[in-house]
Amino acid sequence: MSDVLLDVAMSLDGFAVDRDGDSLYPVDDLKGTLALTEMIASTGAVIMDHEFYDEFNHDFTNYVYQVPAFVVTENPSHYVTKGQNSKLKFTFVTDGIYHAIKMARAAAKKKNVVIVGGVKLAQMALEAGVVDTLKVRLINIIAGKGTRLFDHLNDQRIKLETIYVKEFNHRTDLCFKVVRYKYFANETIHGKKSSESAMHS
Repeated sequence: MSDVLLDVAMSLDGFAVDRDGDSLYPVDDLKGTLALTEMIASTGAVIMDHEFYDEFNHDFTNYVYQVPAFVVTENPSHYVTKGQNSKLKFTFVTDGIYHAIKMARAAAKKKNVVIVGGVKLAQMALEAGVVDTLKVRLINIIAGKGTRLFDHLNDQRIKLETIYVKEFNHRTDLCFKVVRYKYFANETIHGKKSSESAMHS
């Protein structure tokens, strides 16, 4: 089965979008890198939200991911998406992220499904428990204000295992395997047995 990869970026104080509404994702830093080339090669489908789709003005000509794309939305677009071809086809999914994941996995043919669009979609995916691998690109900046990445998760606790840590001049890339979602019965945040007064699932 395809793995679902969430690739996001945030400041040291946890903001994915700054006070001006700009994403902190290091698009320019990744252009032309071997890491991006490998990520594209291992991707079989992408999932985005309507906000991310609209940022492209409905024109995905020469879009980096030439694979089936699934847009999670409440209002299917009436626009004609430019740039579609035999590989890049857009499908608008109106019945939630679970259905989008199911469709994307079928289309990916055992390659990864990558969630590419928006903080709200990232939070939705984490809350829904559909993420298998989490990449966090930690940018060397304290943003102060903006939109936090891990807010609004309904007190979800997510257990992670480190796959790798890579340091660069302006950021640190952290990659984790998602081990378990929700609360751990009789277990502290450090994985040890808790007292009777500790939180239960």
